[in-house]
This record gives sequence, structure tokens and C-alpha cells, in this order.
Amino acid sequence: MITKKKTSLLAILVTILMVFAMMPMTMDQAQAETAPITVNGVIYKPNEDGTTATVTGYTADLQSTVTIQSSVGDGGKYTVTSIGNIAFNGCSSLGSITIPASVTSIGENAFNGCTSLLIVHYTGTQDQWDNMPDRRANWAPSNPAVHFVSETITTKATLESDGTVAYICSEEGCSDWRGVIRVIRKPVSFELSQTEFTYDGEEKKPDVTVTDSAGMTIDSLTNYDVTYANNINVGTATVKVSFKGDNYTGTAKASYKINKAANPLTMKGMTATVKYKKLKKKAQTLTVKSVITFEKNGQGKMTYTLSSAKKKGKNFKKSFKVNANTGSVKIRKKLKKGTYKVTVKVKVAGNANYNASTLKTVVFKVKIN
Repeated sequence: MITKKKTSLLAILVTILMVFAMMPMTMDQAQAETAPITVNGVIYKPNEDGTTATVTGYTADLQSTVTIQSSVGDGGKYTVTSIGNIAFNGCSSLGSITIPASVTSIGENAFNGCTSLLIVHYTGTQDQWDNMPDRRANWAPSNPAVHFVSETITTKATLESDGTVAYICSEEGCSDWRGVIRVIRKPVSFELSQTEFTYDGEEKKPDVTVTDSAGMTIDSLTNYDVTYANNINVGTATVKVSFKGDNYTGTAKASYKINKAANPLTMKGMTATVKYKKLKKKAQTLTVKSVITFEKNGQGKMTYTLSSAKKKGKNFKKSFKVNANTGSVKIRKKLKKGTYKVTVKVKVAGNANYNASTLKTVVFKVKIN
């Protein structure tokens, strides 16, 4: 027999084992998230905030001309914001380095012992550089010349190719140094919030989401305008994306459908009164509106067919005629007094924006007195 105490101890033991079983997976995931990233011989370490990274070192195959990335990781997940302590310490082969404007701090002894380092290119402005803490710390013994961006040139992205924001330094000693600050990824996806609508007489304007080749959403406010065409009536409507601003150029189109609506016809029968005195002399005709109330008008040509006309269970269909086009009801001369229940089938053909209706039945009464 298992006691309550043993059961409790067993539950605690199972819980502990489950926790330990989960810990290696959690640790592995955490290590993967913060694992160093190496790009062209430069080692970057993601920071604990999960959005930035620090340059922490270099590999043996580092080239003499080095460009520090402004972002690293999948899709540029981590923005490079600092160069850590002793990151390039003792790298005597380093001759020139490009530091992106995203870097806002340089650690102690970061470039100590870089005896061949003669040129530093900084892709920000001199004001940005001057405001950077410890920007000149530990450059000894080379004390390299620092050059800044004097001009930026933007090549807009198109539907076919990426664009760039490039920097140029034309000051003395720059040797027309230039490079890419940022790549403007081309638009590749135009997704509509809805691709099919049902006609209701109103404009249909689905939202548009534009995505670039890196999978990032392009902001509509500053980068493009959206216009719509043929977006009320049934058919194929068009949305046009016209790029604007500093980063993109060109136009793109997407289409969506507006389908026919169900025919709105609804109706109910009424009671019409015919004086026998008049009917005794000649046949009488009732207009369709005197026997049927149209709560919602049908869209398209309407066709009327007499189904039956009865009084106390007896069929008097031959005594009534219904005009197929107008729905008017003709009553035979000298038809006897009484109340006749008339059943008519109505069909609406539909039109460009509405489907044909199903065959609908309406029952009205004709009272002869």
C-alpha cells in the first residue's frame, strides 16, 4: 500500500528530475543566443540586452584593412555599439580600420600596440566622433589620422535592386575614401489584407504591407503612397504603390477581386379588393404594386409566373393571368365573389453587380365583393 507521505515524496522527486532535464536545453539556448559572431576576422559578442553587440577581438586571419560591421547576426539582429577593452590589442598587422557611426564607445587599450595603424575612417560626423567617450584612448604608438564623412550619397532601391547610402570623405588625406553606410533592401513583397470582396456599392480599400528582401516591413508614411482604381463595381480592382522619399523609387501594382452580391429581392403579398360591379362588366387588371410590397427591390429584369389561384381549395388558375414582364394581374370577367389566394413565382435576372436570384414565391389575396 502506498501511503500519502510516499506519494508526496514521489511527486517532489519527479518534479526535481523534470527541472534538471530541462536545464541543459535552457542553458544551450542561452549560450546560442550569446555565442560570439565572427565576420571577416572580427569577433562580435552579443550583449545581454539582446539588441546590441560589442567588438571583443580578432582572429589570426584578420586582414590589414578592416571594416567593422554596423550590425551582425541574422537580419542584422544586433547593432554594433562598442569596441571592447583590448579588442585589437597588439594587432601589429592592422593598417586601417573603418568604424561605423553606430559605435558610441571605445574601450581601454582597444588599439594598443597596433603599430601599423595609420588611418581610421569613421562613418559619422566629426561632432559625433568628438562626443564619443575615450575615442582617442590607447591608440599608441601609431596615433592614426581620423577621417570623417563629408558627404553621403543615396542610391534609391528599386523593385529590381537594392539601394545604398554611401559615405564620401574628400578632405585632405582621405584619398577619396568611400564606402557603404547602409544597404536599402529592395521591396519584394506586396501583401493585401484582403484579396476578395463582395459588392456593396462602397469603395474597397484593402491595407497594403510592403516587405523588403530582408523580410522587414517598409514604413508607408515616408516611403510610399497607395492609390486604388476600379474598386467599387464587380471585377478586378487595382492597388498602386508609388514609392517616394529618399530611399525608394518606382511603382508596383497588385490586384484583388470584387464579386457579385446576392440579389437583395424581398417581398410580401397584400390583399387587393375588386368590386364585383366592375368585374361583371369587364375583366379587371391589378398593378403589381397593388398586390405585392417590395421590401427590397430586385436587381435586374424580373419575371413573374402564375403558380396557382385558389378559393376554398378549388383551383381558379384559368381565371387569372399574370403578365410575365410587369407582374400585373388580370382577373376574368364575371368571376364570382369571394377571396382568392394567388401564388406567383418571381425570378430576378441579376446584373453586373448582382447575381440572379433564386425562384421566389409570393402569395397575395384578391377579394371580390
